[in-house]
Amino acid sequence: MTFVESEIKARDWGQLRCGCGRSGAHLADDLLRLAQRTDDDPHGARPFDGHAFDDVVLYEPAPAIVPVALAAIAELRVPAARARFLDLLLSLVAGDGTATEIAREGRDLEQEAISACQAGQWLLCAEVLSGGSGDLPTRAFEVLTVIDDDRSRLERLCRTAGDAIDHYAKPPFQDL
Repeated sequence: MTFVESEIKARDWGQLRCGCGRSGAHLADDLLRLAQRTDDDPHGARPFDGHAFDDVVLYEPAPAIVPVALAAIAELRVPAARARFLDLLLSLVAGDGTATEIAREGRDLEQEAISACQAGQWLLCAEVLSGGSGDLPTRAFEVLTVIDDDRSRLERLCRTAGDAIDHYAKPPFQDL
């Protein structure tokens, strides 16, 4: 069993209310398929639109998907596969609201997703500094700008990474 598979199996997906109206049980297979894809398409969030999030609203499965995405980033060596999970992770942590039914229960799925992702913060820093191919460092840095409130650390990381991060992803630190 792979690390991604073990992270998927560690959750009771059937207990989660999916954005599509069904239980989240089908998400385990969707995540496994995403991890096993061999194509070069770097976009990974699309299959989860309407299930874990809609535009910027998060549904109950969102925080549970974060550790699976982090496991995939740690385990998968194919750049397009890591890009897909970085894309998915950004969609999960950059949410701007919780589905109404969940919010009425007092839950803040955006904060839950961010907190879950903060556990993998150093993994994302390693991706930024890896000298990885394509836009992997930029994608990882974009996630970090959402989950890390320490702007001085982000500025140091940005300086250290240099040109590995696309200029459009670098925030104007002097304004923060």
